[in-house]
Amino acid sequence: MTNTNKLSPQVQTLLTHLQKHGSISSAEADTVYKMRSLPRRICDLKDAGYAISRELKKDPTGQRYARYTLVGSPAHEAKLVAEPQQTLPLATEVVPPVLRVGATIRVTDPVAMEEYESGDQGTVVEVDSDGAVYATFDTIEGRHFLLSFEFEVIA
Repeated sequence: MTNTNKLSPQVQTLLTHLQKHGSISSAEADTVYKMRSLPRRICDLKDAGYAISRELKKDPTGQRYARYTLVGSPAHEAKLVAEPQQTLPLATEVVPPVLRVGATIRVTDPVAMEEYESGDQGTVVEVDSDGAVYATFDTIEGRHFLLSFEFEVIA
């Protein structure tokens, strides 16, 4: 079981809300908990082993927003019986691509406020010392900041 004492107070508050209510939007997090960076806190929960899904929605005015839902927890996952996994011999192991300047990424879980969409491919143009990632896309003008949970490295 994950030690929730290692989670920041905001992340603990978010986890408690998701366990009690099931889901949350940025507007709710901001209004109720004064949590200004919900996508970052969701990333922290994912890093702690919690499964969170994101559904893009539109409010009555047509404004897009994301609703995050708790799907599973480390304790839940530990109870699942896993199928035996076939391991590859060391000589044929595939090394995943490394995040670096020039790496090709694919958007998997975009933040609702950005122009890029799931499936868009881009090129990393900067990775700063804090781990912030900036990428460019062929179909979208400019340089875009991405959170670590929004993309996968494909080359």
